[in-house]
Amino acid sequence: CDPSPTLSKSARRNLKRKEKRKQQQEKDRENHGDGLSQELEKMGLGGGGGGGDNGGGGNNAGSNCGGSAPGSSERGRRMKSLRKKLRQVQELQLRLEQGALPEPSREQLDKLARRRALEEELRALELDS
Repeated sequence: CDPSPTLSKSARRNLKRKEKRKQQQEKDRENHGDGLSQELEKMGLGGGGGGGDNGGGGNNAGSNCGGSAPGSSERGRRMKSLRKKLRQVQELQLRLEQGALPEPSREQLDKLARRRALEEELRALELDS
């Protein structure tokens, strides 16, 4: 995909960034190959509300700390994503306990079941950094 000469300088730069990001994601998929990350990214929790009282929100300090290696910024983004997913799981659990959600969907139950895997992956990333 050669950038078109009709694109502006910033548009060409953005296109290069997008292609580089796509290549990095493909490379990460090849390296990890488990598919869990992709599946977790697809999963979303509709609606909000509730507060995560289990302390999941206070761990953002230092998530992208130091390191000029390209993997460190990717690791920081992944850690931030995992923290967000854990916070959503905690909010969902709280809503279930309070009775605000009488009958959870299958996706919501799957999200609750993946809590331990999310915690373990986050712990592993924190130990690596």
